[in-house]
Amino acid sequence: MASINKTLNISADGEHFSVLQDSLKNIPKAPGLYRPHLENGNPEINVPGWGIAMIQKKGWAYLVRFEMNN
Repeated sequence: MASINKTLNISADGEHFSVLQDSLKNIPKAPGLYRPHLENGNPEINVPGWGIAMIQKKGWAYLVRFEMNN
């Protein structure tokens, strides 16, 4: 997943991206969704509606949780 130019893009293979949402405001920088289905032995296949992103202010970078509402 990547955030570029007020859009949120997604790629299954990490190479070919498509727009998931556009015309967004206050989008997360360097977003990453929490994906429990990638953990060992977790049968969950639904992607939950949250992840982490980065905020940069005054030379510092912070990780923050963000929510995705469908």
